[in-house]
Amino acid sequence: MNSEIILEYLTKLSNNSLDVIHSRHFDQNSDIWILEEHRHNYLELIYFITGKAQVMTPQGKEGLTLYDVLIHPKNVPHREFVDLHNRQEIYNIAVQSDVNLDINESFILKDTTGNLRRVFAMLHDQTNHPGIMQKELMQQLIHLLITYLQKSAAEHSRFEISMVDRIIEYVQENYMNPLTVKELADYVHVSESYLSRTMTAHIGMPPIKYVNYVRIENAKLALKTKHSIEEIASLTGFRDSKYFTTVFKRQTGMPPSAYRKSFIT
Repeated sequence: MNSEIILEYLTKLSNNSLDVIHSRHFDQNSDIWILEEHRHNYLELIYFITGKAQVMTPQGKEGLTLYDVLIHPKNVPHREFVDLHNRQEIYNIAVQSDVNLDINESFILKDTTGNLRRVFAMLHDQTNHPGIMQKELMQQLIHLLITYLQKSAAEHSRFEISMVDRIIEYVQENYMNPLTVKELADYVHVSESYLSRTMTAHIGMPPIKYVNYVRIENAKLALKTKHSIEEIASLTGFRDSKYFTTVFKRQTGMPPSAYRKSFIT
């Protein structure tokens, strides 16, 4: 999901009244895991203390591991895939909120500082062992949790922008060579699916579509020279002139020969 949408959602949460419905701390032996697709009429926050799992999103399954926070907005269908034969330990907090935002999928944030885990633990303790001024303290803790989630989302957004910028620079310097999604993903140390989602969210096109966009823009310049169509295809990284012509026509609406003639006439 686009980081800006996540930040907008979290900002709305921070500006609204939030009430903790319940807090649970359980492991792989618990009988309250729900492994089928389901939804809640409240916001669900899950902190992975240890273990691994996957969650189904519109883009497919996304991996979860320790120190990840999984956020299921209110009424969003979701399904977790958890290996209950191995060690799993989580905090699960349900929060009532009146925030209405057109958000239709779950998302994951990272706890890079340990602050989120500490607040999850304090919320769980206060929910299940209430003390004096519990309501006021709970309000402070849940809003502190949202603040840390906002910081995590902002950090994640900066990471994504930096990553996309690095890919753009790499492609512009290497478009004439064979490029694959795997090579680009390995270059920035992320998965192929994550890179594709992130580039689509930030620049409106997945990796290979962007690679071909850069190649065609450079081919347009080369068509003003005396190089043949075959030479230009090779110089701009296409495996053959036929595929080059197909991509060029798809992107510009005309074949390379017609584009060249438009400058001659």
